[in-house]
Amino acid sequence: MKREDKRAVVADLNQKMSQAKVAILTRFVGLNVGKMTQLRRELRKAAVEYRIVKNTLLRLAIREPKRNF
Repeated sequence: MKREDKRAVVADLNQKMSQAKVAILTRFVGLNVGKMTQLRRELRKAAVEYRIVKNTLLRLAIREPKRNF
């Protein structure tokens, strides 16, 4: 992933986290493709955004949204 892409992801995450009422962090280890697909379907029905992001990018978005890479 290029730096520009990382900056865009961090900015987007920061914006969404600042507007979110609730954020739930999960580990999806152990979920097979079928279970992950079912989870995504259920979340979509409930109008929930579910994203998989690198831990480092999430930390940057929470701590210092204007930090340079």
